[in-house]
Amino acid sequence: MFIHRGSIFNRSLSSLLRLVSRQEALCPTRHEQTRASLPHHTQEQNQSAPEIGLTVDRQMQLLLRRPDQPPDARILKVALVGVPNAGKSFLVNRLLGWRVSSVSTKMNTTRERQIYSFTSGQSQIVFLDTPGLVSPKRHGRLKLDRSMIMDPHSSIWDADCIVVVHDVSDPWAAHRLDHEVTKVLYAHPDKMSILVLNKIDKVRKKLQLLDLTRRLTDGIVHGTRSWKKLSEVRKQVDLVSVFERMDALHGLLSPGDNSDWKKVVDGIKRLQGAHLAESEGPVSAPGSELVVCAQRLHRRLMETRHWHEYMSLLGQLEQLVEGKSGWANFSHVLMASALHDDGVAELKDLLLQLAVPGDWMYHSSFVTDQSPQSLAEQCVREKLLDYLPHEIPYHLRLVTEYWDVQDGLLCIVITIMCRPKQFKRDSKQLLGRGGSTLKQVAMDAKQELMNMFRREVSLKLVVR
Repeated sequence: MFIHRGSIFNRSLSSLLRLVSRQEALCPTRHEQTRASLPHHTQEQNQSAPEIGLTVDRQMQLLLRRPDQPPDARILKVALVGVPNAGKSFLVNRLLGWRVSSVSTKMNTTRERQIYSFTSGQSQIVFLDTPGLVSPKRHGRLKLDRSMIMDPHSSIWDADCIVVVHDVSDPWAAHRLDHEVTKVLYAHPDKMSILVLNKIDKVRKKLQLLDLTRRLTDGIVHGTRSWKKLSEVRKQVDLVSVFERMDALHGLLSPGDNSDWKKVVDGIKRLQGAHLAESEGPVSAPGSELVVCAQRLHRRLMETRHWHEYMSLLGQLEQLVEGKSGWANFSHVLMASALHDDGVAELKDLLLQLAVPGDWMYHSSFVTDQSPQSLAEQCVREKLLDYLPHEIPYHLRLVTEYWDVQDGLLCIVITIMCRPKQFKRDSKQLLGRGGSTLKQVAMDAKQELMNMFRREVSLKLVVR
């Protein structure tokens, strides 16, 4: 299997084309009926307003529409990476100001790469939301789709900037970057990287965040030492002037002690000079030899197009970064709580400032490359993850059987396919007592779909 490194645009277009053929096979005349039911002026009105198409055809139009960029257009492609359940999708929703990405307390909610676009003024930010990074061993143990390993790495190839979302609420993993994240950073040392400490609202002692920042950045941010040990802080005190003043006030040193006093003064000055030489100005990142080795592997990673060779090179890189708990080349560190919308505005402003001159990829009205049917299915799956126990929600298959817009009402019928060999167990858990679980799933998913499509929604779930 080969790694496809084509443009993001081509991959989005091909995925939507497959959906068009699938939906037309289900109901050949549905798209014509939907277009007829929509007001004619809505397709041309508010062209710059963000929009999620109600049909695959409309979503295709938004994807293919020529970018309405200004002469001084700027763009930044951002890959959000992190371990599963770090809060990447929730952060994307906050950054977009639109509920488009599925969020759940369960792991591996996002199962494939998704593209979102945000436009403000002359700048466009393209977000590449990826599945959580997992090791190949864990991938085989959990029997995950191969795309859940490939998609994060392919997104990083396309990105200009890597935003590492780190969960500081995890007491077991908060003090170090995950090995998979560290491998990605060392494999792409040429790309700008930003560290976002997420879920800070769950940290009771806020001073711990400073120590975590020191550990995760090796004490260096943007090439400058961002912290000092207590012993180093003491060295900054002008002990010479203190001793001289004490001697003037109290006559602590006698004339016979001049030689010893000069030795003390010279020693203090040497300590201070050594400290100033160490702390002033940019410093080299620790483990620079490791970076050099990683850069050699990076060149080989750039040349290979074979999936197995790519993973083999990453395995060699894992041996190099063994024992590393941080990354010294982060350009910025931000603290955020996506749940409470804290620090999100600062991150958005920073990304807009980092945008570089270049052509936009999408029209300003474009929001996501996902089809409306796929968004609805992901929304239902999110609620299934919230309400069903164990592995059951991961094995359920969702199929959109009906999709239509009637007088402004979006009507959806989604079938939930249970495992044939586990049908009795799956259906029992899915329905609940008197169908209460399925009703709650449908009710919550309906509300989320109304927030997503910003209109009234009729949702019906069928179990098979």
